[in-house]
Amino acid sequence: MSYSTSPLEKLLQDAKDYVVVQRKLIATIVSKKGSDIAFVVVVGLIFSLIGLFIVIFLSFTAAYGLAMLLDNLFLGFLIVTLFYVLIFVIIWIFKDRLIKIPLLKLFLGIFNTEKPSDNEPVA
Repeated sequence: MSYSTSPLEKLLQDAKDYVVVQRKLIATIVSKKGSDIAFVVVVGLIFSLIGLFIVIFLSFTAAYGLAMLLDNLFLGFLIVTLFYVLIFVIIWIFKDRLIKIPLLKLFLGIFNTEKPSDNEPVA
């Protein structure tokens, strides 16, 4: 004797299968987005570290160069330090425009799951 499944049982089985597939899809999306964020963070840290070393060596070069021009080591380092204080103040004043908004756009772009339409250019 063969038992056929009723439409209600088939619907319940399809709903269970749908939930399983949705969970797998969400897990895949979350892992991809997580790996994208990890990549951005690691690359950002690497470039920041390299940039830090470049800035340090350029700062010493500029300070000693100014010291040679002014015949005063103290003034050379003071001018370079004041230059960095000026840059810090400018960045602090415009921190939202220079740091916050670009970072938000970057992470919102990573988390955007909508596919672009045919008329939108792919970035």
